[in-house]
Amino acid sequence: MPCFRPAHLVNVRMAHTDTPINTDRHDESRACDMITVVRSTSFFILCLVLVVVTWPASAQEPQTLGTYRDWSAFAYADGATRVCYMGTEPTDSTGDYDQRGDVWALVTHRSPGGSHDVVSVIAGYNYEEGAPIVISIGNKNFSLFSAGDTAWTFTDADDRDLVAAMKAGVDMTVKGRSWRGTDTVDDFSLLGFTAAYEAISQACAN
Repeated sequence: MPCFRPAHLVNVRMAHTDTPINTDRHDESRACDMITVVRSTSFFILCLVLVVVTWPASAQEPQTLGTYRDWSAFAYADGATRVCYMGTEPTDSTGDYDQRGDVWALVTHRSPGGSHDVVSVIAGYNYEEGAPIVISIGNKNFSLFSAGDTAWTFTDADDRDLVAAMKAGVDMTVKGRSWRGTDTVDDFSLLGFTAAYEAISQACAN
């Protein structure tokens, strides 16, 4: 059962600017400390644990909402907050590396009154600080920033635009660079994305 931990973000700022990122949003919804993946022959269960290394005492075990083509959806309650998320692995990955951790694309909602459409990518390595990370869907490109092995968009509006493109697309490509300077390209299928998105949106409807 592979485990990997993206860095916890605090007071993150955009590279080469003095503009602060919305740290409350990133601390609450984007700062993951462990993701555990359990596989079976028919589907995978992606157990997302936020902020702490161990499962929070107030959090319930994740509920499987369904598997939709290449995406799977889940939800769990963390106290009064409901967390709904969906994930997929790459269909193809290329790069000059011998070893690499698990790679995931995720979309997360928190309800009630929390953040929605939070897109993140787990790279399976620590990103090179300040290196460009780009998601491409058709002729649209989206820039991301990173901390540790995780990348996010810069703003809520970027998330919404990216989710809209993911709904309309067939596949997407993520290009990044590891701390060793290795360039990687990961291809993800978007088949089933909309159905999985509808499942987590219904489960985390305000």
